[in-house]
Amino acid sequence: MSITILCSKPWGEDCSPWGRRLAILCALGLAVGHATISRADNVCNGFINFEYPVPPNPPGGTHNVGDKVTVKLDLGAGTITGGPMNILTITSIRFDLACSVPPLPAPMCVNEGPVISYDGDSSITTDCPGGPTQWTSTDPGGGATTALIFTAVPPVIIAANTPDPPGTCFLQFTETVVAPSHNPAGFIEQVASYSEAACDNGELDSGGFQTGEVKVTVPTVDLDCYEADSTFSSSGHTLTDVFGTFTNVTVSNSQRLCAPAVKVTDPAETVVLPTEHLVGYMLKGPLKRSVKGVVVNSPQFGSFTVDVTKVAGKAALLVPSFKTVGKGALPPPQDTNPSDHFLCYNFNTVSGTIPGPRQVRDQFNPNPPGTKPPQTVTFTNQKSWRLCVPVDKDGLDPSAPTNTSGLLCLVTGTDKNSPLKNTFVNWANQFQNPATNVHADKLDDFCVTAIVTP
Repeated sequence: MSITILCSKPWGEDCSPWGRRLAILCALGLAVGHATISRADNVCNGFINFEYPVPPNPPGGTHNVGDKVTVKLDLGAGTITGGPMNILTITSIRFDLACSVPPLPAPMCVNEGPVISYDGDSSITTDCPGGPTQWTSTDPGGGATTALIFTAVPPVIIAANTPDPPGTCFLQFTETVVAPSHNPAGFIEQVASYSEAACDNGELDSGGFQTGEVKVTVPTVDLDCYEADSTFSSSGHTLTDVFGTFTNVTVSNSQRLCAPAVKVTDPAETVVLPTEHLVGYMLKGPLKRSVKGVVVNSPQFGSFTVDVTKVAGKAALLVPSFKTVGKGALPPPQDTNPSDHFLCYNFNTVSGTIPGPRQVRDQFNPNPPGTKPPQTVTFTNQKSWRLCVPVDKDGLDPSAPTNTSGLLCLVTGTDKNSPLKNTFVNWANQFQNPATNVHADKLDDFCVTAIVTP
């Protein structure tokens, strides 16, 4: 048996996120003993050309959550010998929607979670002789997020030495981005391979696989975290994140209210901010960790390398919440469909620089109306910063330990033009439904999106 794998250019050139077209050829030769015939030189070569065509995909290949992605698979063949007609018969094709990395993507890979979904067989287009109804998938109605098998009835017949592209014909379909990737590089890794394909030389199957990457814009989140103390206690909780599990945890008083914010480059800029906030609760401990060399990459502030030491002493568990403003104001409804929870850690041995001042606005000082100038925030004391990673609280979010999109919370120094002057807030979440007349005070932290690689 011999296996040959060819790529037309070095990895990272033609095999780039949006031009990746791997011609991976699997030539399998089987020697079968016979009194008068030797079959050792027979081969069976099939090709799949994997691409994300532009259009309809955007130039540059960056997608947002909710975007549709078009996948095109051109079907061809290389050298086939030893058969009466030297043809390849493709019965079915496997498509892995979202491979977890590491390891490198390959057929039947470990799925990274529901980040992209198939749009159903109604999205199939093809120029194969049998028309669109020739192809059916294992998920005709759509919604699958793991893997698909596309079956052709009748099978697709391809003659030897059919160039690919264009191949004999193509299979094309669409999928929808439902979440950013959890993979370290932020790409949704996909794999197309034969599920069943055989040559007519009686002995040989065609194998091999092709890979593609869907680049998804990671939404950047800025948060102004204000002091906000309220009394609370609840015990017996289990918290699991990328670093491990804590059991029988006691959640105590709230200490922070983190409001969605935006850095201002133009004071007249209109800002639309999310309504969901995060409330930070203290955890009774000590809850220690020792993880060295964690890489924290902030799209806004650069890369840092830290040694995680223990769960933060203050505002360690960030819980999604809705809020209202005003003493005696009606409390908000409970946040019944919360986004990520975060568990925050202290760290030391920081490499990286402290960013300069930033102008920011949040829901206490939006624009419009923009009647007040934006806050000017400075940052200080790296060793008091916190790293917050997605956490599975009591089994409510099993995907959290593999979610690499966390928060880097920077301690603030001066806070010029603070919008809070004797401000009271009310909130509702999974712990407090509601908390009322909580005094919100000075800004303590400014948190930004960060990709975390242990």
